[in-house]
Amino acid sequence: MSIYEQTLRTILEQVGAIILEHRSRNEAVESKDTNEIVTPADIAANDYIVNELEKAFSNIPVYTEEGNDNKSDAPTRWIVDPLDGTTP
Repeated sequence: MSIYEQTLRTILEQVGAIILEHRSRNEAVESKDTNEIVTPADIAANDYIVNELEKAFSNIPVYTEEGNDNKSDAPTRWIVDPLDGTTP
């Protein structure tokens, strides 16, 4: 298993735990655009993934749907969109 696969497995296992923590909560849902929502689970999962990728592979920029800070257009980049359909 490559270092990429190993790191991603570790990150995604933790993200699963983060999502499950949010599942039983009655949290507010916000609108991003027409017919697009964002939940606290979306944000928490996204932030964790981005932070861990930046720590493990600081030389590879990140593009993520959530937030405005990580919108790299580099030809080699991580593209992160961890969740869709997180409303109950």
